[in-house]
Amino acid sequence: MPRSDGAMSGRKIELNYQGHDLVLYGEKALYIKDRQTLVMADLHLGKARSFRARNFFAPDGVCAHDLARLQFLIETTGARRLMILGDMVHAADGLQLPVVEAFAGFRERYAALDAMLVLGNHDKRVSIPDSWRLDIVEGVHHENGLVFVHEHEAEHADMPGLKLSGHLHPAVRLIGGKRSERVACFWFSGRSIVLPSFGSFTGSYVIQPSRDDRVFAIADGIITALL
Repeated sequence: MPRSDGAMSGRKIELNYQGHDLVLYGEKALYIKDRQTLVMADLHLGKARSFRARNFFAPDGVCAHDLARLQFLIETTGARRLMILGDMVHAADGLQLPVVEAFAGFRERYAALDAMLVLGNHDKRVSIPDSWRLDIVEGVHHENGLVFVHEHEAEHADMPGLKLSGHLHPAVRLIGGKRSERVACFWFSGRSIVLPSFGSFTGSYVIQPSRDDRVFAIADGIITALL
């Protein structure tokens, strides 16, 4: 079980990894300083509405909450580009007018922000609204030592550069006394980083990191390095 390194804990953690200056945020996104790029994965917009359309319970206000967090990160970092590593949306029945208009309004507010979506498995089942003004990439986006993908598969292993992906919704289980809690995390392994799911209404997968991996757990907006 990873243990906490109290020297690295807070609302954000800055570090250099594989030659790139990065900032990890407790809001579950990553900022690449020299690219002025904010990176996030697995927003799953409309998931709550999709669940309600299928007569399952889902909380209200999820979309507004997640877009408020995204707005905070854009303002905080001064990012000039937003990179979304797949699963921007959840399902077609969740893309109801309020969801479409909410993200369209966000894009209007930040009209100067370049935004790119690397299609995820959920995105491929729907038609991404034109009003969202996203540059869409299918498969892999490669640029100057960085590789952006949705799912880090074996076929990407030989690609040069640092690979950033999502899809897994990585989490770790923290144990204290008789209690345990599953929390989201960033997972650094070799030349790859798997980001936590940005959406606040998503599941998670407990990872099994190796001794050489680095894990940064997130709980209540605080990010902590685990060893």
